[in-house]
Amino acid sequence: MNVADLYLKLFLLVVLPLLCGMAFSKKPWSGAVSSRLFALALYAFQTSVAFLAVWNARLVNNAWALPFIALAGWFLSMAIGLAAQPFMRHDQPQRGAFLFTLCLSNHGYTLLGIVALVVFGEAGLAQATYTQLLIIPFLILVCFPVARHFGGGLQPGTVGQLLKQNLVDKRNLPLVAMLAGLVLNASGIPRPAVFGDVVHIAVYLGTLVSGVAVGLLFKASHVLAYKKENLFSIVYRSTLYPLFFFGAARLFNLNPLDTVILVLFGIVPSAIFSNLIADLFNLDKNLANSVYLLSTTLFLVVVLPVYLLAVATTMVLS
Repeated sequence: MNVADLYLKLFLLVVLPLLCGMAFSKKPWSGAVSSRLFALALYAFQTSVAFLAVWNARLVNNAWALPFIALAGWFLSMAIGLAAQPFMRHDQPQRGAFLFTLCLSNHGYTLLGIVALVVFGEAGLAQATYTQLLIIPFLILVCFPVARHFGGGLQPGTVGQLLKQNLVDKRNLPLVAMLAGLVLNASGIPRPAVFGDVVHIAVYLGTLVSGVAVGLLFKASHVLAYKKENLFSIVYRSTLYPLFFFGAARLFNLNPLDTVILVLFGIVPSAIFSNLIADLFNLDKNLANSVYLLSTTLFLVVVLPVYLLAVATTMVLS
């Protein structure tokens, strides 16, 4: 495990792009450019990584349970976020933004993926990507309708009409790619070796583009304005959430790699997707941006070193 290499990559691909975006956050065009960069990250890089990484995932033993464990974790987080609302006293856009900062941790390639790739190799990235197999259905069928509700954009209609509205959403493209990769995996068709380099490039470029997009939404005056939301997020991601994933790993008797990947799912900070959803559905972007920035900073400075030490100790003992 090369910790120096990991932190160099995190600085170059996460911190530096974020700072670059922040430098231009006061420009009148920052919001429009941020939205376009989010779209590029979703349709180009997320789609490519989803297809190629799932194609290479190890679907053995009880690995079939990984996507369902992750899905249960997202629903758990959403339920806890809703239960906390009486204490938060949010308006509708704030309520929606807070909910997604909690239920959408950085489970994609932009942070968890980089850590999994550098620490555990492409096998780690493949398992991490496969574990979030159901993230796109969760986003399209659960998160987007809920976001439309809190953002005031939910159109009246029957349940069937609402489902159709979400199923034909163009943001489903990564799901189609992931399912295609899963079919190839299950068919036993080996992925050509050259695509290993493509995965690395897509992860790195997608992370860079996403970081700039988040930085462009930065407003210094709002970062520390959401103290209770940040405190709640930190406590949850330091206790109940990682314990849930560790308990699930023990329950399904998962192998060591799948176990450490699941624990990583529990401790990573708020997701870039929470900023994306706030931007797409007129939620409180300042709240989403604040929780993302502070939780990511805490993760890089405190949580990740503790996790790496625990992983290294476990490897030595085993």
